[in-house]
Amino acid sequence: MRNGSLLTRLFWSLHEFGRVNHRMHNKLFVADNRFAVSGGRNMADEYFMQSTSANFIDMDVVAAGPVVREQSAVFDLYWNSEHAWPVESVVPATLAAGAAQRRFDELVRDAAPDLTLAPNDPLGRHAVGIELAAGQVSLTSAQVEVFADAPARSTS
Repeated sequence: MRNGSLLTRLFWSLHEFGRVNHRMHNKLFVADNRFAVSGGRNMADEYFMQSTSANFIDMDVVAAGPVVREQSAVFDLYWNSEHAWPVESVVPATLAAGAAQRRFDELVRDAAPDLTLAPNDPLGRHAVGIELAAGQVSLTSAQVEVFADAPARSTS
């Protein structure tokens, strides 16, 4: 239940706590099983220091090396589980059959082509966007482990 006031959403969600609490909310972007970006950032101006009213500071992790294949395997486990539904079962067929792409194109057509990037992030480190544009991303070597709940974990 995403529409309505907070009180309305809470009321209608009470009887669906198992479903609400059983979602894959983590974010993961894997590029060619070579690099991965993971974290809690949503796709909105407020998460990229671009909002004029309020901004959030979320931390992402850029990873390279063997851990990326592990992250990709976790994603595949969820993607191929019974908990991932085909888009056609969630949205009307008219949206699934091209209208969604047209709507996306309409929304981004007039979007600003470039973000103004600060030279440093809020923690004083070089901004990753600037490093990416220069083709030189600074990475730090570290021991890592991938942890993830199984798709069929208990919701009680």
